[in-house]
Amino acid sequence: MSTITRIQRDSETPGRRIAREIVDTLHDEAQRRAAVHQLLFRKLWFDPDTSPESVFEELGGRGKAVLDAATANVQHIAAIAPLLGKTLADYLKPEDYTRPRDYTESGGIITLTPLPE
Repeated sequence: MSTITRIQRDSETPGRRIAREIVDTLHDEAQRRAAVHQLLFRKLWFDPDTSPESVFEELGGRGKAVLDAATANVQHIAAIAPLLGKTLADYLKPEDYTRPRDYTESGGIITLTPLPE
């Protein structure tokens, strides 16, 4: 840390320091959530070693909860982004969260609609 930065931080009021720490922590959280979301989204929908149908079959009754958690995660990132002077697009692109397939659900079990022929 440079001397100038240290002096600036040392001269911060406690309120300003805490406010800065809150904003920094929220930014870090949004970045982590986005990175985890991207990883899991790609694994679910685009993993070259399996199909989404196979993944949902293994998830069984937890499939809908997985989709709901992903949606809630994106909504959380979108909600805190304005606090940071950002938008959802600063963290995720639409292709990172737009499901490529429709589905039906029964008892938490996801059935994907067939791909067009």
